[in-house]
Amino acid sequence: MQTRKALTLELLRRRYRRAERAIKRSALISGAVPVPAVNQLRYVGCHIFGVIEAQKAGDAAKEQSHLVKADNHCDRAWFDAFDC
Repeated sequence: MQTRKALTLELLRRRYRRAERAIKRSALISGAVPVPAVNQLRYVGCHIFGVIEAQKAGDAAKEQSHLVKADNHCDRAWFDAFDC
């Protein structure tokens, strides 16, 4: 069983960029913007702000929760880009 790396903003940044590249590729191939994938990246942004607020408050559990949710949205964006 493969273990997942501890989530950090840096890892999330890389996963966001991977999803963003997939969206660009999909748009170039299909000639249309994959709206569901773009919406997923919007949700990532919301959770990143949640991470920042949790860091300011010193709430590590809430910070991790937002990181996990943002990471899940990155995955969905990546898959949605190929689904479109």
